[in-house]
Amino acid sequence: MNLFISLKNYFSPNESMGEFLIKIDKGNNLWQIDDKISVINMNGYFYSSLLSFLSDINTLQSDKIEPHKILQDKITSDYFSPTFIDKDAELIKFAWESNSVTIARDLSFVKYAKAKISESKNIVIIGYTFPLYNRLVDLEYLSQDVIANRDVVVQDPNGKTITQNLLDYYRINGNNKLKPVVDCDSFYIPSSIFGVNEYQQPFSVSVL
Repeated sequence: MNLFISLKNYFSPNESMGEFLIKIDKGNNLWQIDDKISVINMNGYFYSSLLSFLSDINTLQSDKIEPHKILQDKITSDYFSPTFIDKDAELIKFAWESNSVTIARDLSFVKYAKAKISESKNIVIIGYTFPLYNRLVDLEYLSQDVIANRDVVVQDPNGKTITQNLLDYYRINGNNKLKPVVDCDSFYIPSSIFGVNEYQQPFSVSVL
């Protein structure tokens, strides 16, 4: 939600959130903003119809509706009951709903993410802890055969521990160029992408 609102405020500040979502949503967990940015959502998804007619999240706050409570109010004890009906039911998705290796490999957005990472020289993983419930999906695009010979940066206050977890959990050997960055005051941008000979190299940022 934070990423979605940030993108909307930058690219389409005068549009409502609903208008912006319709414009960028290409289905299968993919958002495409012109030819500038592709966002592949790998970590679940939530969008409330309550947001559709708003252009600014501050409107919610001025009406004393706290954005982080919208999802909390939706996920009630009977939400997953077959008899429970809600107009936002199809707008709530979780990564762990793909709970088998076979399903994970067949999902189009997983294949797309794997292709993008395979084509990238730099991979920056920001604020992601590699939870167990996402493991089967994450293994498809963060395994040794995908990120071999690539520069991988893990930006997080606990970057050193998370980098070690990446090595241990995802079958990554120590020959890969893994670098923890614990400074989180700004997004990490690899200096190599500004090099004369490397500027055209694809650049992948995983915000998970």
